[in-house]
Amino acid sequence: MLMNVMLHALKKSKPQKRGTNLREYFVADVDVVLNNDVKTSIKRILFAAVSPYFQAAFYSCFSSGRTRTIHLENIDSDAFIKCHDLLLNLLSKEIALPWTLTLSSAMKMLDVASYLLIDPLLDYLSKRIESLVDYNTIVPLLRFAERRHLPLARRLWEMILHNFDKLYECKSFIALTEDEMLELLQDYRTNITRYEEKAIIKEWLFRNMSSRDAADPNSLRAWLAHHISIAGIALSRRIPHKILLATGGFANDATDVVEIFDINCCRWYSSNFRLRKNIAYHQSIIAGCSLYTVGGCDGSEYRNGTVKYDFSNFEATKVGCMHSRRCYLSCGLLSQNSIIAVGGHDGFLRQKTAEIFHISSNQWTLTNDMKRRRSDGSCVILNGVTYIIGGFDGSSCLDSLEFYDHIQNRWNSVRKPMNEPRSGLGAVSLANALFVCGGFDRRRRLGTSILYDPREGRWHSLAEMRVGRSNFGIELLNNQVVVAGGYTRDKWGAGVMNVCEAYDIRANGWIELPPLNQSKSALRISFVDDFDTIMQLYKTVEDENFSSGFQ
Repeated sequence: MLMNVMLHALKKSKPQKRGTNLREYFVADVDVVLNNDVKTSIKRILFAAVSPYFQAAFYSCFSSGRTRTIHLENIDSDAFIKCHDLLLNLLSKEIALPWTLTLSSAMKMLDVASYLLIDPLLDYLSKRIESLVDYNTIVPLLRFAERRHLPLARRLWEMILHNFDKLYECKSFIALTEDEMLELLQDYRTNITRYEEKAIIKEWLFRNMSSRDAADPNSLRAWLAHHISIAGIALSRRIPHKILLATGGFANDATDVVEIFDINCCRWYSSNFRLRKNIAYHQSIIAGCSLYTVGGCDGSEYRNGTVKYDFSNFEATKVGCMHSRRCYLSCGLLSQNSIIAVGGHDGFLRQKTAEIFHISSNQWTLTNDMKRRRSDGSCVILNGVTYIIGGFDGSSCLDSLEFYDHIQNRWNSVRKPMNEPRSGLGAVSLANALFVCGGFDRRRRLGTSILYDPREGRWHSLAEMRVGRSNFGIELLNNQVVVAGGYTRDKWGAGVMNVCEAYDIRANGWIELPPLNQSKSALRISFVDDFDTIMQLYKTVEDENFSSGFQ
């Protein structure tokens, strides 16, 4: 908008001529004397249009307003000339920049733009600095922005808040002041777990010997004494910046229940956000700020529908329908605008078809058929390639894999099958490889885990799960594979369960996690890392002691 006003002002400054180039409007008519006696020239009306400083200098009632020379000896000449070049470039892409805008030059130019109140440059340069900042330099940049441009300082503070775990890793948080540390600790949005608080405070105190005495209530030492329990766990509440969302599933029947896994306090919360209908053996995909549930069944009817849940208001909207009903299907997120649905059962036959949902056009498009019919498989997107693993063809559990060639619109078989057939398995991409666990081989529920690297073409055996299971939820969280619920059968009996565990590839072992609030199989787990979405979801938590502070 401001650029349009500037262009209008420039064009009004001289009569239009046929064939006039925009470049002609930038002819300089005022000399500027900068530091080290460097002289340059600028367009009077251009700078007056974008800067209150120059508007006062050029169009005031004082005699200096009619001058053809302005003295700015305290201004860095190189930075000012670059500001002039950038302003012309923003007005007309015909005028190329003869230099590269680095972080250092952007800071020097922001210093000039701030002093001279050149608003379009302040906006552009602050966004550029924000895009170039790293976690080692963000605190010094915050100090710089606080004195130059407060909107940038506020955005950098938000970055520190939401990425404090990164500052902790590189130790740059040590440069924060004690007041800033207290503000971060008191903000429930700060991205650290409550278990990390004590270590963070102690390390900051160790590195900053000039900190306040514990007798001062506004000190980190007082915070350490009053906000940390005897067990060393922080008493303050925090909203995590990554969560898992468990949707639907089969308990005694299909369910509409939604649960949230909180990584900070390591527990599952029940949510009063419910799915539109009871659903199991479906798929749930997060795309943007929405959840899409695809196919599945409600206990009696197999579905071809897709339902979109908008996290901003939790409204459910029926969107495009698939060409086939699909229960026991597999899905993957191809991009933020497309979802692929593979296989499944339509109530009569296992499917060998697959189709892609284009979110922007609200249309499902069929791909060519797979080599095998399969339901109860697992779809994984690895390095842009879609894999479908295992499943059931109506008579046999499958050990085969296929991958989809998007360019040729063709499914191809992977030469090396799994070492045992698996239906109702779970799979994710882990360390640039396919991680597979659990499932049913027609004799027992499997606890085994295997890893396939397509570059190597071999399967590797990994540690077994604590509990064998099929038809469970699976997702990645902090480079660990989390599995939840499912169906099991052992010497004590059979049935759905609420048992959760996580695989750590570094230790090649499984770690016990807190159980779901409801025992179920055929649920789906989705990873969420959009903080605004997480904030909305936490307003639905069915725990008054937790959620009341975040309304």
